[in-house]
Amino acid sequence: MPRPATVLLVVPSDIVRHGLQEVLGTTVAVVGTAPSGKQAIKNIKKLSPAVVLLADRLPDGHGLDVAASILADTKVAVVMVGVEENPTYLARAAAMGVSDYVFEGSSPKAIQAAVLNAAAGTPPAATAPFGRLKGSLHARGANPRIDLTPREQQVVRHIAYGLSNSEIARSLEISVETVKEHVQNVLRKMGMADRTHVAVWDVKSGMV
Repeated sequence: MPRPATVLLVVPSDIVRHGLQEVLGTTVAVVGTAPSGKQAIKNIKKLSPAVVLLADRLPDGHGLDVAASILADTKVAVVMVGVEENPTYLARAAAMGVSDYVFEGSSPKAIQAAVLNAAAGTPPAATAPFGRLKGSLHARGANPRIDLTPREQQVVRHIAYGLSNSEIARSLEISVETVKEHVQNVLRKMGMADRTHVAVWDVKSGMV
């Protein structure tokens, strides 16, 4: 049985926080708020929400770092709230297991759906920005210009978004050592010296 859709709002701006409360008020139980990551951790322990709606920019650090801590230490789902659509932030969030990523300009319906889906353990819609990006990261389509295996293609896409080996490992559910092997194979096959060149090639080729 899915957990009740209770949510903790972690947003530094009073105006944005109030606006989100208005948006969620009729469909989701807002059990508390917090203006910072440090306060969020305290409130999670005290309030046990099903979902944390977490700003990606906080006064005491990046929201993604707070999300990583929440996901590592609790069973609470995390939905990020961003000011703008930053592909690298979305990719990092997808790799660490964030449930969804919405934006301050998203429609009330989209924000409500993100929180309700996160509480129920339902993935985001494939047509939404976060859903599309997750699909792209795990796609296994081959590029005929380079002889890469499907798994190496996935690793290349993650590299293009700036993800570290540990983030790639978590996203693909493989070991860091296996990621390192794939990266070395990619560099050898593509005749490139480092990850930066791979990322630039990947973006120019239209793979991301």
